[in-house]
Amino acid sequence: MTHPENTTVFVGGLPGSVGREELESVFRPFGEVTYVNVPPGKACGFISFDNRSSAEWAIEQLQGFWLHGAQLRLSWGRAQGQCGLRGRGVSGARPGSGLQEMNPS
Repeated sequence: MTHPENTTVFVGGLPGSVGREELESVFRPFGEVTYVNVPPGKACGFISFDNRSSAEWAIEQLQGFWLHGAQLRLSWGRAQGQCGLRGRGVSGARPGSGLQEMNPS
């Protein structure tokens, strides 16, 4: 279980083409983003919100979200370390999510 005041979301399976600005734009609709980090050469990122409820909402709504052909894996953030392997899959939003894949031209 995560600390009740934690507001940081770990984003796994992040495509290498996604930078800080794009990652923030995906999460901004869920609340005020206070911190964004996309470690170079890693398939992950970290997003912090100004409150926990925004982070919870983002995790609920974006779990499994498809971004540039990769499915995101979200969990509560912790000390930054190894990010794991890149996500794989076919393009398209998670069925029933009401969200569409982001793949800007």
